[in-house]
Amino acid sequence: MQIVDSKEETLPGPSIITMALNDGAPSKSVLQYLLAAVSRELTMPSADIVQAGNTVFVGHRGEGKAEKQMVGTNYNADTPNNFVNNYTKYLNLLKKRGVTHYVAKFKDGGQLPMYQQVRRRLEPLDVNAYVGPTKQGDYMFMVALAPEEVQ
Repeated sequence: MQIVDSKEETLPGPSIITMALNDGAPSKSVLQYLLAAVSRELTMPSADIVQAGNTVFVGHRGEGKAEKQMVGTNYNADTPNNFVNNYTKYLNLLKKRGVTHYVAKFKDGGQLPMYQQVRRRLEPLDVNAYVGPTKQGDYMFMVALAPEEVQ
């Protein structure tokens, strides 16, 4: 995985996404397919795109009764410590926007320790959070955002 410390250099969003996708792509043709799929997702009307450091977050809010819920993913090229800080900033932004529940899925088990650090940061605030495997073989991060700011 290519890492660029955002404290030293902030990358443009498309570069971050390409680096993150390139890490999991077994071939150039698969990478091109993944880039096309993400490009299409980013142009959807429901796409909410936020960059914090060298992490790009892409979320989609629910509709109707689920309007305060968001499902998302992230593309990271930052250091593990910066990733945790970037996620904290993102969760605070979501909370300010009225999001009460957030779910992200990820395939790379190597990211699990970073998500666990985010979850540990939430524990003192009595925030309900889960990170772990799903029945489908990937991983899930779920959080019910607290009224207090995440630190």
